[in-house]
Amino acid sequence: MTIHAASKHIFKILIAISFVSFLAGCGGGSSGPKKDSTPDAFTLTPVTNAAVATEVTSAPVTLSGFNQTVSISISGGTYSIGGSTYTSTAATITSGQTVTVKVTASAQTNTAVSATLTVGGVSGVFTVTTAPDTTPDSFSFTDSPNVGASSVNTSNEYTVSGIDVAVPISITNGEYSINGGTYTNAAGTVSKNQKVTVRVTASAQPSADVIAVLTIGGGNANYKVTTYADDVAPTAQILFPPPVSMTEGNTILVRGSASDEFSAIAGVKVNGVAATTTDGFKNWQVTVPLTDTTKFVTSTTENTLKVTTEDAVGNKSTDAAHVAIRQAPLTSPFPDADGYIYPAGMEFDKLDGRNRLLVTGGGREIYSVDLGTGKRSLFVRLSDCSPSSIVINPINKHAYAPCNAGKEGTVVNIDLTNPSEYQIHTIPNFNPNYEVVDSYSSLLYVKDNVAKYIISYVKYAPYRAELFAADSALTQFNIFSSAEKSIPDAINPIQDLVGMALDKAADRFLVTDDFQQTIFSVDVSTGVRSIFSSNAKGTGEAFAEPYNGYLTGIAVDEVNNRALAVEHYYSAKIFSIDLASGNRSLLTSTSESNPFNSMYSSSDIKIASPNGYAFVATWGDNAVFAVDLVTGHRVVFSKYTSEVH
Repeated sequence: MTIHAASKHIFKILIAISFVSFLAGCGGGSSGPKKDSTPDAFTLTPVTNAAVATEVTSAPVTLSGFNQTVSISISGGTYSIGGSTYTSTAATITSGQTVTVKVTASAQTNTAVSATLTVGGVSGVFTVTTAPDTTPDSFSFTDSPNVGASSVNTSNEYTVSGIDVAVPISITNGEYSINGGTYTNAAGTVSKNQKVTVRVTASAQPSADVIAVLTIGGGNANYKVTTYADDVAPTAQILFPPPVSMTEGNTILVRGSASDEFSAIAGVKVNGVAATTTDGFKNWQVTVPLTDTTKFVTSTTENTLKVTTEDAVGNKSTDAAHVAIRQAPLTSPFPDADGYIYPAGMEFDKLDGRNRLLVTGGGREIYSVDLGTGKRSLFVRLSDCSPSSIVINPINKHAYAPCNAGKEGTVVNIDLTNPSEYQIHTIPNFNPNYEVVDSYSSLLYVKDNVAKYIISYVKYAPYRAELFAADSALTQFNIFSSAEKSIPDAINPIQDLVGMALDKAADRFLVTDDFQQTIFSVDVSTGVRSIFSSNAKGTGEAFAEPYNGYLTGIAVDEVNNRALAVEHYYSAKIFSIDLASGNRSLLTSTSESNPFNSMYSSSDIKIASPNGYAFVATWGDNAVFAVDLVTGHRVVFSKYTSEVH
């Protein structure tokens, strides 16, 4: 070794000795790490929805972050180290050991209990919360028995109890309301102390249950609604004949309807004779023998027709409906001889509770016929006017009647409540300029609450008809339709206009011309005339040839989509005419199958009820007849005495 190398070696030794001496002076050179007795923070995961009064164990926790043995203790529970026996006694624990905690859950629902575990001064809390109570205390609703069919029924009120939190609420077969709110069948939630009611619509059938089930949380209750038993007999209505009438026959056709809210109808009888039906007695008819068995009676006999009904469960009515009918020769007055009539025109007056038929004809009188009794009384006697038709304005409650007999071009305006104070209105600039003028028909057309009065005048030599339109005050008159004046044109001239009716659905007037034996259509807006039905237009039953018969009155049967037109000569006929095609069929005439109460010289027809009967004015009989709208059978409704025609 060289001197330089030896010197370098000695220098290294001296440096090493010095460094060791420095470390020794600084206290270095210990045999272990620094002591640590504070664990890292730890978490005991809480438990929810625990069963009440049960022991619940936490998830295990491995302790760390310290290197000394430290104390472990607990309050409110017990602990276990590494799976050892659970204890609440304080002990010691070392790092890396695993601990679990056990607590007993509360005996109350939705309640928390906690245990605090302390390790080396660091604490963790284990909380156990019991599950909330979602099942309400037992509840019920009082049933509703013997309720009406289809009635709406509400249960008694229930105050929700026994739950801790809001819970679902739902219903089947009904609706519920919370705290008086809107009824609903949609699912929702409800809370403790809220008030609930249930609503149920009853069955439409008798003795039937509807059960609503209300579910709140884990509980439910029924609300049962029961309709009353069927103990009511079927009801019935006589559609023909009217409440009172007269016949010369020994039998009478009775037609009617029956209904039962709950049960099927087992049978309908009239004076013990079973009725026939094709629709379960919704409609029925029967021919009933009368007291006097003579085919054409010669004396007077009073009859009462009573309807008996029975349903499938045995409910029976022995007088479900009744009418009175008198058997008497056709020359007899009915119901008495008071009040002369020679009827030409008719109009119903059912305003302000009245129930009468106003009848013109036979002079200057207008008579009132009571629709319940057929009795006649004088309505008004006009001083200088003989009206042949009459209409009523429902807006101002006045009747209008065009004048004949020397007062051509005038209209009488009659207050229905004070008829003696009538007024006569003259048509301005009315200059017939011909030998004679008559007015047979008029009508009132109401649209959009505005009334228009339509009146016809017929000029003689030659015959030609004109229609005038007037306002409801009868101050403005205008020619509405006239072939003679080409208003609106000269096509399809009307000669002798006798009857007139409004077809609302088609916005047209239907008018009869007895000289041409034709029914014309007149457009309500333009006055344009066209042929609705004649022997050259439409098929079916033919009208009589001109002068062998006379078309007079006409009415529109809106329910059955037809017009009814009267044709008279020695024996009157009524035609049923399809409104769409003008095709004709015969509703009534004197025949072998319908021989009684033939009508003579008929002038007007008015429909009393769409499925019942029409009234026909017959000046040849001094009578008003009722004609069944289905079978065409006839009876006398009101009649002044007359000779046999």
